[in-house]
Amino acid sequence: DDMGYDEIIGKELLKFPIELTYSFLPFAPHTRKLERLAHRAGKTVFLHLPLEPKDSTFNPGPGALYLQDSPETQREKLAKCLQEVPHAVGINNHMGSAFTEDRTAMGNIFEVMRDRSLMFVDSYTTPGTVGIQTARQAAVQSLGRSVFLDNVVDEETICRQFGKLVAVAEKNGRAIGIGHPNRATLNAVLRCGEQYSARVQYVGVTKALR
Repeated sequence: DDMGYDEIIGKELLKFPIELTYSFLPFAPHTRKLERLAHRAGKTVFLHLPLEPKDSTFNPGPGALYLQDSPETQREKLAKCLQEVPHAVGINNHMGSAFTEDRTAMGNIFEVMRDRSLMFVDSYTTPGTVGIQTARQAAVQSLGRSVFLDNVVDEETICRQFGKLVAVAEKNGRAIGIGHPNRATLNAVLRCGEQYSARVQYVGVTKALR
């Protein structure tokens, strides 16, 4: 998540030995360049769509969709965000604890996603999300986040979270972990990812859907 702001770490992640899915924030300074590079390298590209949080002190950033927006405005904003990440094959939410609990608003954006054959990964920023249920009702392929790797930006903590992710995958057959482009996460996943490579296969999220 949050690709597009740090060009140096972004480029390092594009050369990562473990298969990742790269979710780009729209209108970030390096999004267009990095997402083009990711696409050319055959990587899985997502739009990290900014949605309204419950806490108004948090700013979801440029292009964010809000509940007070009209349905037409929500769709127009989504279209503009997708123009910024033209190779996206799916979307996951950035923030959105308020927006993803609203069935009408989520249904509205899923109409656009269905028409564009985009999949949805619910970041699960709120336990009250209706994202997966509403996506399936709209015939949008969807999955949910299993583990946040780096809520605590510390290498050892991230490695422990990675171990939890592997355990979920072994139990359920697949798991989705979400991390962010920072040095601690990059180092931790490099180190711990290799440790678990005999137990799980690392794939882009579209392959996890199959």
